[in-house]
Amino acid sequence: MLPLFSYGTLKPSEIAFRQIENHVEKHQLASIKSAEICLRDGLPALKIHEGDGYGHRHVMGYVLFPKPTTSDEFYEIVRSYEGSIS
Repeated sequence: MLPLFSYGTLKPSEIAFRQIENHVEKHQLASIKSAEICLRDGLPALKIHEGDGYGHRHVMGYVLFPKPTTSDEFYEIVRSYEGSIS
């Protein structure tokens, strides 16, 4: 069971979080360095850069830790909401 980085509507206090909150054991504020949010097919997507020149960019979000007992339901809801996750 892997934690999930959320930077959009699945973040705590955002509209979609209530769909998964009963399956989240805890969450932590986090950021990803050398990253930015861009649009792909009209939807926000996380782009992580490699190499020099992007160290000043970062995306703030939360790491969500699913409850071990309901992690399957957690990921099923996220997949349904997002379409797919990697």
